[in-house]
Amino acid sequence: MKTDKKAKGKAVVPAEQAKDIAKVPANEFRKVTAVDGVMTIQGEKEAHDRLCNAMGSDDANFQTMLLNNLLNIIPQSIKDDGDYTFDVRVAVSMLEGIGPTDGLEGMLAAQMVATHHMSMLTMRKAVHSTSAELRQANASLATKFSRTFVAQMEALAKHRRKGEQVVRHVTVAEGGQAVIANNVNTGGQNRG
Repeated sequence: MKTDKKAKGKAVVPAEQAKDIAKVPANEFRKVTAVDGVMTIQGEKEAHDRLCNAMGSDDANFQTMLLNNLLNIIPQSIKDDGDYTFDVRVAVSMLEGIGPTDGLEGMLAAQMVATHHMSMLTMRKAVHSTSAELRQANASLATKFSRTFVAQMEALAKHRRKGEQVVRHVTVAEGGQAVIANNVNTGGQNRG
């Protein structure tokens, strides 16, 4: 991947490749701009529907907050013209991969995307570090981000199953017959 001098060490995807990466129908996300901190998304109803699906909420303020947070953390392209169309397409695609079903999952999905980005960034810095100290520091940070990502995945899974845990007991009796019992543990006390 080529590096642009103005990019200050950030990798820049060639324009031809960038177009292939973020292909979306023409009627979605026609143009995304930010002027004086106000993001404007031009698109059809499908763009709004896609944002709702990607963020788990149909609230425009919520969507704007999540997008602004992500775009401040995971800049994909370096432009001075205020056009964030490609960046929004990438962020939305990453969120869609997690598939949040409500606002809480949307916030967690945004954290997961940011954590993944930081993990990859610190891994790249570790690989390209010239000193052993920097390599060790960045590798340590990458490991912490990776562990955080796993914890976030576990939190998402726990939220989705509403706190229930399935415990399977497998007992092998004489003669080689297995007895499998499923218990559902809701984490609460037995009442009654």
